[in-house]
Amino acid sequence: MKAVTPVIALVMLLLITTGLVGASYFWFGSVLSSQTTNAISIPAGGAYCSNGNIRVYVLNSGSINISAADVVVGEVDGISVINNGLVVYWKFDEGAGPTASDSSGSGNNGNIAGSPVWESGRTGKALRFDGSLGNYVIKNPLPGFPSSEITAAFWMKSTDTTTSGAPVSYASPSSDNDFLIFNYQSFDIYAIGNNVNTGVKPNDGNWHHIAATWKSAGGEARMYKDSAPAFSGTVSSGVAITNGGSLVIAQEQDSVGDAFQSSQSFIGTIDEVRIYNRVLSASEIKFIYGIKPGESALAIDYPAAPGKHVVRIGTPSGIAETSVYCA
Repeated sequence: MKAVTPVIALVMLLLITTGLVGASYFWFGSVLSSQTTNAISIPAGGAYCSNGNIRVYVLNSGSINISAADVVVGEVDGISVINNGLVVYWKFDEGAGPTASDSSGSGNNGNIAGSPVWESGRTGKALRFDGSLGNYVIKNPLPGFPSSEITAAFWMKSTDTTTSGAPVSYASPSSDNDFLIFNYQSFDIYAIGNNVNTGVKPNDGNWHHIAATWKSAGGEARMYKDSAPAFSGTVSSGVAITNGGSLVIAQEQDSVGDAFQSSQSFIGTIDEVRIYNRVLSASEIKFIYGIKPGESALAIDYPAAPGKHVVRIGTPSGIAETSVYCA
């Protein structure tokens, strides 16, 4: 009997995988097993429909951590959805100038006020703030700010123990604390003027990824530190955040876009700020944070109509493609 060639073995593997999973999962695109870095594959059964949502889990089959920032393709039927629900995404990778470009596709560029320092970030560049009242990033007004559900995620590094540093502040005419992540000595989540303490303390001088979620229905608030669930509670049930207010990074607003206090200024470095108009799942937050080699996490959770849909996802190393059928 002749030896099975690598190509024939690969075809056999794909046929076996398709046969085992059935009609809900077909693989007909690239397979990235030969990649050693930045490689993503879709495991058997990793793409399916659940209650009208396409869910795609990806496996990091490379040799380094992969986060959402590394993914260059994430599409359903040709529509980019890897960042489904993003209304603001400031990478802070410009390295110079007064503008924080918005990579969410919503056009919500921020204005970099004062003179925060550009330095190496968690990914690319980042901004370091020294606590001066004139140093911050602002978008005012911000149309389309989330009202009934929100996820705010960012990377930060600080050693400060002197201020109630506020990395993210959203104020509107209805409330100067419409949505706020406040005091890195022990973070509070504010929603519509009310707050709940999470006990999360990220100011130890190391890079930490913070993600805070809130949902009006039931007032559910959660915080994740380095992708791990760190707090769950409730605050401000049944009310809504007011649209068209001011989003500020590194200062706490006591009026819309203004009235900062030095005792509440952020001292440290901030990178990769994301604001979503939905509550991300724990697995999605893990994906944004970064999946280690050999681990998997949810890459796409996207509403889809009944029928066949084509999903493509990948990194600069290659693209995986699959069909998903929704009943």
